[in-house]
Amino acid sequence: MSTKDLANNIQTFQMLSPVNNTSNATTVSSTVKGLAETQGCMIQVCAGLSGDTLAANLKFDFALMECATTGGTYTAVANSDVTYGTTDANGIFATMDSMAEDNANYQIGYAGGLGFVRVDIIATGNHSSGTPLAINAITQQIHLPESGSDDGTATGRYGA
Repeated sequence: MSTKDLANNIQTFQMLSPVNNTSNATTVSSTVKGLAETQGCMIQVCAGLSGDTLAANLKFDFALMECATTGGTYTAVANSDVTYGTTDANGIFATMDSMAEDNANYQIGYAGGLGFVRVDIIATGNHSSGTPLAINAITQQIHLPESGSDDGTATGRYGA
């Protein structure tokens, strides 16, 4: 296997199918991504061209949330548990509040110790025309060698 074979070393998971988000001052949660047997994940929010004029009173905030169980209470991910970005006290890692910020991707890495993550899309204002949004998680499984060796070769199995 080539050392440049990214496709066989990562997995992607769609947390929110592409949809034109016309939320009116509500929060929409993505599906949950379980992180068992992974080395954390990168979350990617894909935003299309907004049909509304985004501003401070008409915006989307994207918050990274975590939980120990799939059906438990989700809390904001602390800044100390993320890579490739920052979060505030509410887990918000990106805000889209101007036309210069739509039609873009927003990424953040999760390196926390809890087993499940999701993204909350917090809409402020009346998004009558909407903005296309999708959310993906990208993970890399933990690699274990086939034969008890610990040389890290690419011939092992996945799992913990």
